[in-house]
Amino acid sequence: MMLRFFRLLRAKVTDAPALYVFTCFSALYLLTMGGHLYSSDDEVKALIAEALVERQSVTLPAFDMAYMTVGRDGQSYSPFPVGASITMIPFYIAGRFVADVFPSFPRPFVVEFCYGLMNPLVTALGCAMFFLLCRQLGYSVRTALVTTFVYGTCTIVWPYAKTAWSEPQVASWLLVAVYGVEKFDAGGRLRWLAAAGTVGGYAVLTRYDAAFYVLGISLLACYRVAKHPNGLSTSAVVRAGLAYGVPLGVFAFLVLGYNYIRYESWTAFGHVADRVAEQVGQSAPLLDSLEGIFAGVYQHLFSTGKGVLLFSPPVLMFYWAVKTFYREHKPLALLCAGVPVLLLVVMGAMWGMSNVAWGERYLVPLTPFLVLPLAGLVAGFTDRGSHYMRRSTIGLCAAGLAVQVLGISISFQAVLDEQLSRGERPDLQLRSYDPEYSPVLLHFKAVLKRIPDTWEALRDGPEAFVRKRMETGDGAADASASKSYRNVIRFHTFDFWFCYLYFVRVPWWMTAALCFLLVGAMLFSRRALLRLMQKDTVPVSTP
Repeated sequence: MMLRFFRLLRAKVTDAPALYVFTCFSALYLLTMGGHLYSSDDEVKALIAEALVERQSVTLPAFDMAYMTVGRDGQSYSPFPVGASITMIPFYIAGRFVADVFPSFPRPFVVEFCYGLMNPLVTALGCAMFFLLCRQLGYSVRTALVTTFVYGTCTIVWPYAKTAWSEPQVASWLLVAVYGVEKFDAGGRLRWLAAAGTVGGYAVLTRYDAAFYVLGISLLACYRVAKHPNGLSTSAVVRAGLAYGVPLGVFAFLVLGYNYIRYESWTAFGHVADRVAEQVGQSAPLLDSLEGIFAGVYQHLFSTGKGVLLFSPPVLMFYWAVKTFYREHKPLALLCAGVPVLLLVVMGAMWGMSNVAWGERYLVPLTPFLVLPLAGLVAGFTDRGSHYMRRSTIGLCAAGLAVQVLGISISFQAVLDEQLSRGERPDLQLRSYDPEYSPVLLHFKAVLKRIPDTWEALRDGPEAFVRKRMETGDGAADASASKSYRNVIRFHTFDFWFCYLYFVRVPWWMTAALCFLLVGAMLFSRRALLRLMQKDTVPVSTP
């Protein structure tokens, strides 16, 4: 009996390339993660996750901290949606367990490290869903894998997998929602529509601006129901609408209910982020001129500090890719083209952008919609032997990979903090438009600087290296000794968890064992995927 079970399990795993995709990207993202939180808003979300587990409450501790707002009964609340905090709960529980097992390690360090595991795994799930979506659209294993590789390693998705921000989570949830709609179109099973509505609603519970994407996905779902190949009856259409709409409505109620719990008002969404418009001297949320909208759109597309075309070079192929994609998948192509136009116009008009980021982090959920049409071009290279735009696509993907390597090697928060520690205070517009302050250039310089610093740390040992830097005052941007010690690490080494563990004196064999495990999993999955690419006989999964 057990032998039959393991044979069946082996057969299922062998025929599940998406599992290998998830394992490969999980290992890659975990190997290159930072192992810490990157901003105070993530710390606030983590405090809410802890409060939900320990106190079954959504109030914050009574001390002054950025991004806190006063609400019901004068207590402090997080202004952010609660979805990201809910996603953090399993990782908080895991961190608490590990801290109890290894009491010699500081508990906050262990819990924060476990929070760092969240987005690598969630983003890897998004890559697996991206692969499944390509397969569901009829593309070969080879085409789906190559396009997934472009999405997962040649765009800003990779650097943001290191963070605990909510944008990578929303990108993965939206991919699940689109996949559910396409699965329904293939088989007509209502469970896929229900899954799409549920995950789409959870995306909105994670970030309010996900509603723009969910609106587009909802229109796609309506089209798939109305134009279903089997010709649904009126009652079947009603059931399909309920299957998708009820879960979406439940999450909409949760969003409004969370407002009421905090502020005693259903529509008080609170302060989600500082309006960049205020930082550039804009007094109104919407610009009153078309020129201003064009300036905002230009900033998101082409600027040296925020332009998505610089930080995700393969997106430059979108125009040619979507034309090819449109011939085969018209409704989905319209979604992939319509959502970027809507988002760019709205964000451009509001000058909505993140302050410290690798490119524009608010566009991370948009990235899968910009990359998915590339599957049409890639299919021409891999399946039909076409050379149309081949060199351009390969060159841009290589450039994208190089850009992301810079993004994962150095913390973009640390780069800004280094500038502040030297007395430089470049404003957002300067960082967006002046090439001298482009994160790509700054990170390239930082990589060159950190190579000899890291070698010195390995040669002299962590204690001697940190003591030398702190005695000279280098890296001590904060007055407290702990912050100064941490800044020495951030300003002189690479932003990888194993570098961090080296300086906090975690036994080397533990770090080596974890690295060996992750590299082994990545190589094993890579070998399995290459074997599947050579065979290319894995069928599209049935609904």
